[in-house]
Amino acid sequence: FDMQLITISGLDGSGKTTQLDKLERSLKDANKKVSRFHITEFSIAKKILGRRKENSSKPARAVVSANSFTITLRKIALIIDATRFNQLFRKLSSGYDYLLTDRYFYDQIVNIRYLEKINDGEKIPAWQRLAEKLIKKPDIALFIEVSPEVAVSRDRDIEQGKQFLINKQCIFDYLIKHWEIKLINGEGTACEVFKKIKEISKI
Repeated sequence: FDMQLITISGLDGSGKTTQLDKLERSLKDANKKVSRFHITEFSIAKKILGRRKENSSKPARAVVSANSFTITLRKIALIIDATRFNQLFRKLSSGYDYLLTDRYFYDQIVNIRYLEKINDGEKIPAWQRLAEKLIKKPDIALFIEVSPEVAVSRDRDIEQGKQFLINKQCIFDYLIKHWEIKLINGEGTACEVFKKIKEISKI
């Protein structure tokens, strides 16, 4: 049994972390060895660009605009991170049954496309094609889908506002089939959403 990679993507406020917590507890209750991974914390872009949390109790604010130099740095960091992740995966695979990731490289691609204003779903730029060759394909890739209205109505304060979420959702909509990500309706209770995740992932 090789270590399985399960990724959960989604807009801010979609409930990714809540569902990963539930999934981790469920797998551990079944005596599985589980490791957790957060793409933002792993990324060297965070270190290069100096994005740190001012208050450790709050998530770092998402970037809504960037100049061409910063965008280029993000592309380079994405390529490097995908390579680093493959090394980490091999290292962890001998000791764990599952690796659960909060967001994945797909979310980073969407962020870069958002900053670069690439809204054409048919357009896969060269940097993205290269990244996709390096990115390890998940065994199970999930996207928790909630409307931007629901996302902004939840507990977390999404500082960038509803339009930011609408624009990012549009980019995800273009690419979800391209990446073979399974959609989960995230607008029920946490338990209802988790039940759907278990059904789709067959865990």
